[in-house]
Amino acid sequence: RPSGRLLRHCRGGCALLGDRDYWKKTNNQLTGTLFVLNEKLGYNHVIPFTFPLSLLSGDISAPLTAKVYAYIPLQNVTEKFFEITDYKDPNYEN
Repeated sequence: RPSGRLLRHCRGGCALLGDRDYWKKTNNQLTGTLFVLNEKLGYNHVIPFTFPLSLLSGDISAPLTAKVYAYIPLQNVTEKFFEITDYKDPNYEN
């Protein structure tokens, strides 16, 4: 499971940070950002997410969504790093 892999990765010297100052709750969802920090190796992962509150009651019709920005160096990062456009695989049919 992806969540299990993330937790194992965090045990390898990373800290999972999720300051509630970066979270927002509306009537039907929680949005926020998780930070996976590895100070020793000098990087972090940034994971913005949307969590439908209906999942707590067992309704799986609304998906949990997240995007991972992996291995971001802790120094010398400019705002241009976050101006990445989404990539769409031309071989993927949806």
